[in-house]
Parts: sequence; C-alpha cells; structure tokens
Amino acid sequence: MEKIIRRLFRFRWNVSILAELSESEGSKFITLVVRLGISRGVLSSTLEQLLSDGLVSANPGYGHPLRPEYILTESGKIAAAFCRELLRSVGDRGENYLLQSKWALPVLFAIGGDELRFGELKNRLAPVTSRALSEELKKLMEMGVIDRKILGEFPPVAIYASNPRGRHYVWIYERHGKALRSLPDGRQ
Repeated sequence: MEKIIRRLFRFRWNVSILAELSESEGSKFITLVVRLGISRGVLSSTLEQLLSDGLVSANPGYGHPLRPEYILTESGKIAAAFCRELLRSVGDRGENYLLQSKWALPVLFAIGGDELRFGELKNRLAPVTSRALSEELKKLMEMGVIDRKILGEFPPVAIYASNPRGRHYVWIYERHGKALRSLPDGRQ
C-alpha cells in the first residue's frame, strides 16, 4: 500500500481537515474547530502531523485578521482533491464509517478489483495486524462494500473482493492514484 494512503488515513480527521482547507483556501484554527466539530487537542495533534507530512503549512502571511492561519502545500492540494471527492461520496452514500476507521478505505483500496486471500491482503497492507485486518473485513462485509466467498478446497479458503458499492471508492482512488503516488514521502 502506498505510503500516502497510510499517511492520509493514519488519523481520523486528516481527510476532513484537508478537504476543509481546500474548500476554504486555508483556515484559522478556531474556524476548523467550529466547522468540523473537533476538539482543540485533536485538531492540534492532527495539524502537527499534517505539517510534518508536508501537506499543510503555516501561512507565512498570517497576522492580518482576515488571512488564514493554515494553508495547503502543493502536495496538500493534490491530496485534498482526492479527500474532497472521497468525503463527498462517503457523505452522499451515508457510509461515514469508512472515514472514521484507520484501515477501512486502505483495505478497500488494497483489494481493488482483485480477489485476494487473507494473507495476500495482509502483505499488501503491511504493517496491519491480523486482528485489525480481520475486524475490518467483518465490518466492510457488514456494510456491504466487500464480499467473501469460500472456496471448497481443503482446507477451505476465503477470498475477498470488492463489490459494486466498494468499487465506487476504488474508482475514486484510481482516478487520483497517479497524482497521489507522485507525492513525496513527507518530512518525518
């Protein structure tokens, strides 16, 4: 799995913050708190991570009361375009859980259009733990975005694949994938 996807979904609020900064062309800290309904502490730590990843920067022209405090970097603008489309699509479909989980969308993107065994999927998502992957697969099946079929071999083998609902999100990822893969690894 690409590092940018792990970075984008590492914290629950990354996608929402990047989308909001893109929509408003930058924002003040307090405005983000109010618009997103996020606590100051969580916003502070998430912004710190986005700053270190090189997706957000402090506005060098900040000081005037009408100028935004935080703006997107060039890399942040590329990531934010993906985040905006993803956020809109998740909201339209009422599938908000996908953005609330660290692994939901990365699992879906790792499956893509393939049919994968658990071990193959775990390898694509390293460093995910077996337990986290197993729990995420259960939730994604309950949501109806992936399907599991059992092959009648001995021992039985479970195969996971995205269905049409899940492929919608994979399609969004594929549309933005080339641009996302071109992003630097961040400043960590």
